[in-house]
Amino acid sequence: EKEMAKVVVQLLVARVAALGVSRRSVAALPTLLPFVASADARLELEGGSVQVPLSWRRENGTLRDPVVGTITSDVAVRRVPCGADSIRGLGDLTTFDLRKLDLKPPRANGDVVSAKIRENGGGTLYYEWDLAVSPLVCPREQQLIVTTCLPDEVALVSATVKDRNLYVFECAVTPTEWKTFAGSLRAMRSSFAADSST
Repeated sequence: EKEMAKVVVQLLVARVAALGVSRRSVAALPTLLPFVASADARLELEGGSVQVPLSWRRENGTLRDPVVGTITSDVAVRRVPCGADSIRGLGDLTTFDLRKLDLKPPRANGDVVSAKIRENGGGTLYYEWDLAVSPLVCPREQQLIVTTCLPDEVALVSATVKDRNLYVFECAVTPTEWKTFAGSLRAMRSSFAADSST
């Protein structure tokens, strides 16, 4: 079934490209065609995996689509011993210190746009955050007000504890990439499953 969906996507993309339709319109095809949107694959990362659209490929840490190009240039999973039995053992979602996640700078100082708790089928809890990240140094022309700079990155983070190890999924995109792929990126983040065997 997935192979059939892949062939259908390739045929649609080829036909749409032949008609001279823009890349942005082609990127919208999965949201317009339910059977294409359901075509996905599991992407294995060091320490876990995520569900991505079938056409997305990982190349040197970058997620790319053959038609629309780069989706994100920053996706990774980290595993760190923590001694806790559950993510709740490291703190409550609403007051969680993001510095415990060892996020790439300056993400730990990002503004939390949304946060939620997810539980997988096995009972493992995941904390998830959407972060608006501004640069550490803000040029005067980019300042929103005197001391505040507009975000130049959106970071999607998921964290869990499994076998007394903290697993952190981290994905970051530019505001332009976010406008185009927000739904798919959130779905990818919320499909993160930690894997202690990798």
